Amino acid sequence: MGRASRSPRSSRRRKNYRRPFAVKKPDVIIIGGGVVGALSAFSLAKAGARVTLLEKESQGPGASRNSAAMLEAQLDAYRGRPFVPLAKASHDLFVPLRDELREVTGIDIELELCGILQAALDEKDRESLKAEMSRHLVEGWSARWLEPAEIALEFPALTHQAFGAILYEDDGQVSGVKFLEAARAAAKSAGAEINVDSGSIRLLLDGGRVVGAEGRSRWKADAVVVAAGAWTDAVLQPLGVKLGIEPVRGQLLWYQTSERMLPCPVYTRNGAYLCPKGSDIVLAGTTTERVGFDGSITEEGRRSIMAIAARLSPDVASKPIVNATAGLRPCSPDGLPFIGPVVGHDNVFVAAGHHRNGVLLAPITAEVIAAMAMRLEPPVNVNAFTPARSLLNAAR
Repeated sequence: MGRASRSPRSSRRRKNYRRPFAVKKPDVIIIGGGVVGALSAFSLAKAGARVTLLEKESQGPGASRNSAAMLEAQLDAYRGRPFVPLAKASHDLFVPLRDELREVTGIDIELELCGILQAALDEKDRESLKAEMSRHLVEGWSARWLEPAEIALEFPALTHQAFGAILYEDDGQVSGVKFLEAARAAAKSAGAEINVDSGSIRLLLDGGRVVGAEGRSRWKADAVVVAAGAWTDAVLQPLGVKLGIEPVRGQLLWYQTSERMLPCPVYTRNGAYLCPKGSDIVLAGTTTERVGFDGSITEEGRRSIMAIAARLSPDVASKPIVNATAGLRPCSPDGLPFIGPVVGHDNVFVAAGHHRNGVLLAPITAEVIAAMAMRLEPPVNVNAFTPARSLLNAAR
C-alpha cells in the first residue's frame, strides 16, 4: 500500500515560515541607549519628533552606568579649545536639567556641585598644578589653591603626603545610574519609544541611503542618530565609515563606609581618583585598558585600584570592598567626541567618542544632535567635532 499523503494543513505546520517584520516609521531612530542617546531622544521628543531609541541590551558594559559620573569641566580645562567651550556649555545645563528630569520623572540624579580636588603627590605635580591654577583664574573659573595643612584640615581622610591641591569649585558629580534612568524615563514620558534588548542592530540601506535600522524588529525613519558608544564603528561599518572609536576598559571598586569620608571627588594627575557617593560608598578607580570589548573584572585591575586607594587614603582603603564594576569607554583617536553628520550620508548623525566625559557632555550633545536631526541651527558651534575629521586624520 502506498504511503498516505499528508494533509495540506499538516504540511504547512512542518514548514519553517519566517514571519515578516512589522515595519515601524518614526521620524528619528537613535541607536544606543546610554545617557547621550537617551537625552537625545528626550530633546527630540520634546520638540515634537517621533523617536525610537534602540539599545542592544538592558544591562551591559556600556560607560553610562559603569562610571563615577564626575562633571570634570574645570579639571579637564587643560585640554583647551575646542573642549573647554563645549564643556562649559554642557556644565551650565545641569542645574535646569536636574530640575526638569525630577519634575518629569520623579528621579533625582543626585547632582552635587561640590567641587573636585586635584592633588599633587610630588613636587613636580605641585609645580604643574600651580601653573594650571593661574590658567583657571585667567579663564574665570572658580578655583582655590590648598596647601598641605589646608588639605589635612578640609580632607582629613586623605593621605598626608599631598604636596598641595587645586579645588575646582564649579565641578561636581551625578549618579550615573540615576542619570541614565531619568533620561530614559523622561524620553519615554515625552513620547519616545524606548526599546532595550533590541538585539544586534543593523542599519537599513536602500540604494546606498540609510532608511532605518533593523534588530528584532524593523524601523524606517528620515534620520538616524548613532550614539552607540564603543560600538559606533561596528554600526557604521556597512557605510564604509571608520571613525577609529575603540573601547577602553575602566574598572572601579566600591568601598563601603559608615559615613561620608570625603566632601568631594579627589583626583590625581595620572587619572587615579576616589569619588564619594552618598554617605556610605567611595568609588576608587580607574584602569585604562585597551582589551577590546572585554568588560570583565580582573584581579590585576583590582590590585591596581587597591594600590591607588591606599596611596590616596589609607582610611578608605581599609574599608570593605562591596562591589566591582567595569565599563567600556568610547575613545576617539584624538580624544575628542564625534558630533555631527556622517560624510556622504546627510541623514545619519554621530554622537559618540566622548571617552570619560560622556556624562559631562551629554546635555549639550543631546541639544546639538536634536537640532541637527531636525535641520535646525545647533545651539553651539561644533565644527571641531565633525566626523569628517576622521578622513583628514586618515589622510595624514
